[in-house]
Amino acid sequence: MTARQLPWELLEHVFKVEVGGEPVLSPIDRVRCLAVCRLWRRVLDPRRFPLQSVGLPISDSAKASQVLEWVLQKLVLEIHTGPVGQFWPTICQFLSLRELCLWFNSPVVLDTSMLRSLPPLLVNLDVSMADLYIQGSSGLLTALTRLRAGFGSTLEVNAALPSLAVLNIEDMNSVQLVGDQLQLPRLRTMQLDCSKGTVDFHSMPALWELHSYGWGPDAWVGLAALPNLAILKLPSMWPGFQEFAASILQQAPAILRALQLTFHRRCLERPAADMAAKLGPALGRFPRLEYFVCDSTDFLPCLRRLPGLRGLEFRGMTAADISIQDADHLASSMFSLAALIFQNELPPGEARDMRLKVLGRILPEGCQIFQP
Repeated sequence: MTARQLPWELLEHVFKVEVGGEPVLSPIDRVRCLAVCRLWRRVLDPRRFPLQSVGLPISDSAKASQVLEWVLQKLVLEIHTGPVGQFWPTICQFLSLRELCLWFNSPVVLDTSMLRSLPPLLVNLDVSMADLYIQGSSGLLTALTRLRAGFGSTLEVNAALPSLAVLNIEDMNSVQLVGDQLQLPRLRTMQLDCSKGTVDFHSMPALWELHSYGWGPDAWVGLAALPNLAILKLPSMWPGFQEFAASILQQAPAILRALQLTFHRRCLERPAADMAAKLGPALGRFPRLEYFVCDSTDFLPCLRRLPGLRGLEFRGMTAADISIQDADHLASSMFSLAALIFQNELPPGEARDMRLKVLGRILPEGCQIFQP
């Protein structure tokens, strides 16, 4: 009896076998089985046995493309050598592809024509060590909901990306999100980590959460007009970052509900304290703020400007870092506080118990203290 003559019930039973919750057949084995014959391909129907991810050496991708183009949903490629153009037609043949991760070991350029030829169902694009140029108004990455670009020189977007909901920009030199064709109507979350550039927020009416690392773009246009921005995070501030951070706080809409102002882990204590004291007064612009994250008690004198504050989180601190003066500020201004959170661990013992007991007495009734 040949492989093609095996009963389909037996084949289906073999394909269902699992060890430790994982299928016995690896994704590569699945590819080989799909290529045996039509019977095996029908038994391995992806609607019953989803083939979600396959890792292949780039040299094998072309050979497998005819088998995989109708079932593969995720493709991860780490490209070490050679021009990207020689691999691009193979990548674009996977018509059912939904997730694509491209990690280059040397800088490359991905332009609009290359991105336009990507599979139409693509929803997640993750690119490292590449410059991206996305230009145009229609028919470009229409299904894309998540885009990550990292460790490259340039990201330029002047196009309509109607489904994009999450944009992560990591350690890019220049970012240009501006132009007459820029439309990001469903963008909800954006992370910005760049050295320079321009961002036009007028094209992002649904933006709800914004993170800014490093120095940030040279120009932020329309930040104050965002009607839905609820969360703003500046999680890695340096002393030289002060003017930029102050500018953001002055432009941010007054409707913010959550704010994070924390310093880079290598930032010295004294400069950080000075910067916190200078940025603190700007908190009064956000009367609806309910949750505040910081890593310096120098913000405490300014928290009385936040009558609706419900949660206060200290990063990199423990309850032992709260001085008597800090406790006075908490007692005099935290009337609405429901949760006081410390991130760092405090070893068990009498000192820990005493400090938590003191804080419990000065905080509003019902306020919970979370101390690892």
